[in-house]
Amino acid sequence: MKKRLKVFLIILGIIISLFLIFITEESIRLSKNANVLPLIITDRTKYCVECINIGEEIEVAYFSLGYKVKVKYTVSPDSHDDLKFIQIIGKEFLLFNKLRLWSWIS
Repeated sequence: MKKRLKVFLIILGIIISLFLIFITEESIRLSKNANVLPLIITDRTKYCVECINIGEEIEVAYFSLGYKVKVKYTVSPDSHDDLKFIQIIGKEFLLFNKLRLWSWIS
């Protein structure tokens, strides 16, 4: 019985360690580059980023394994009628979809 418990605890520890390494790597990767999206996207809010007009802002949430990334988009004032420059003006990283680990706004 003790041997099974020991094996179970070792496997549980390995799974938790791998999850912490994954969250740390994704957090660093997403904070370094503003244009990067999560590696594994399980769901996202259904907004059309390309459909926003000049001066409007939109917030899109990307859900992944154990975390959520909220990205705020806007259209640059330098855009034309036929050519839109979409900019990222903010990003938040939420662990378990609730705890904010980091965020930035430009």
